[in-house]
Amino acid sequence: MDDEFSAWAAGAEAPLLRSAYLLTGDLHRAEDLVQEALVKVALRWRRLRSGHPTAYARRVIARDHVSLWRRNGREVPASDPVARSAAVSSDPDAVLVVQKALARLTSAQRAVVVLRHFDDLTERETAEVLGVAIGTVKSQNAAALARLRTGAPELLDLVRPAARGEAAVREARRRRTQQRVVGGAALAVVLIVLLGVLVTRQGGDAEPPPVAPTSGTTGVTETAVEARIDAWDPLTLAAAPVRPSLLPRRVDPPASAPSIRDRLPGRALLAWPRPNRDVLLLGDDEQWSSVPDTSDKVTTALSYDGRRLALGTAAGVRVVDLSTGDDAVLPWPDSLAGPWDATPELRWLPGGEELAVLHWRDTWVMGLDGSSRKPPWGAGYGLGLGIDPRPGGDVVEQPEAFAGFDVWQGDSEVRSLPSNLWTNSVALGYGRVAAVGAGTRLPTEETGPLLLDAATGELLAAATAPDPNGVYGNGQYLSVVDLLDADTVLLRASPVSEPTIEPADETWYLAVWHADTGSFERLTSGSAALREASVAVGTLAGP
Repeated sequence: MDDEFSAWAAGAEAPLLRSAYLLTGDLHRAEDLVQEALVKVALRWRRLRSGHPTAYARRVIARDHVSLWRRNGREVPASDPVARSAAVSSDPDAVLVVQKALARLTSAQRAVVVLRHFDDLTERETAEVLGVAIGTVKSQNAAALARLRTGAPELLDLVRPAARGEAAVREARRRRTQQRVVGGAALAVVLIVLLGVLVTRQGGDAEPPPVAPTSGTTGVTETAVEARIDAWDPLTLAAAPVRPSLLPRRVDPPASAPSIRDRLPGRALLAWPRPNRDVLLLGDDEQWSSVPDTSDKVTTALSYDGRRLALGTAAGVRVVDLSTGDDAVLPWPDSLAGPWDATPELRWLPGGEELAVLHWRDTWVMGLDGSSRKPPWGAGYGLGLGIDPRPGGDVVEQPEAFAGFDVWQGDSEVRSLPSNLWTNSVALGYGRVAAVGAGTRLPTEETGPLLLDAATGELLAAATAPDPNGVYGNGQYLSVVDLLDADTVLLRASPVSEPTIEPADETWYLAVWHADTGSFERLTSGSAALREASVAVGTLAGP
């Protein structure tokens, strides 16, 4: 066997065993997972030796464990938890507290917590390991930390300064003293310290696990402003009053429509993609038209005023002026060129002369003049990114859950907003940040639209719905489209029935949430295709 591999395996085995034990709660199963991972690394050592073999091994362990609990539908229990805790720590009582806390989590939540906060994987890496969407990682992580905070307060009482992680413990205590609420990230720090100190093989001297990043503000102190928090049931959207708008009460696109080459719509309300068929446009005159040569994997983005349509295509960004008929394709820069499985999503930037390309690697900006650049904001897929498309608008981004928001004017960061929230879809406008998410000051295992002050980060209002499975929080059935004014948020939603976790009747809605009153109105409804439709928000918000 390669001496270099042997040296790596000797140093990596103990940290890998800790991770596997936390995932499974069973020492024998953990040892099996580690041995299987070491074998797979050995078989690929020539390729992995110059890369990150430990990261690869952790992914193998997590994937194999996930495959097991997906097949069995449950964790494999430890036959003798006291004996097993004694085998991995000199303080078995303390380990039992940690194991009892982790046992309060679902298998999916436990896997996310271990990967994110013990193995220090990013949200994207965790999603790749588990084979789920990044939004699912965010919602499962938030739900797990909320459940631990309310159901396992003994974690905080168990912490004692130790040789390893002492500074992190002191920092967690300092935050606990200064804040009336213990934020999710602060709890994560406490949990990681415990895992690193306690879950170690007796007599071992392996390096302690890395502490999850705690940069930025992790909690928000109480303020004088009282947020409006309302309970909400998305199933009530079907009976909600209809808000008058240019949209029909239900969108039923025709099977075919005249081409825009024959009749220009001037201004469109909706762009409606269809599988293997040309995109349809609903004009403000209630007439439908089609965009030729758009049947192959395109994404759509209507400008704020509905007068221009951008389409992501295999060749580049196609921009069509719906008033003049001008039609041009801006080739992808080399850094964004395909092939890919899905064409990147597009969003118009303030002023309407540039587009954000939400590529899977990073967010890029392409100008209508053919220029392109990597801005200082924007992660892959545009996660946590909100853009105010109105003239002079800003960009807001939440880089990590519970990490606050950064506000940008062009390429200059102008302020950072503290937050103890995690969010999925984000919008910015009228001095407000709107998002779908949850947080430490909101009901546990509930998700819904949120409204924040864009100057201070203060939570102004929330409408929360029960979401134990994260189907709203992961963006699958609920998202923010934009703001229509400072108190009115445009949403896209499909109510889900519990416990089937399936849409109640396959109907999707464009609806508005009035944050100042807590009420909801419908604008229109339609089939599942409404989920992918692009909306010209300016046509709904007024001139």
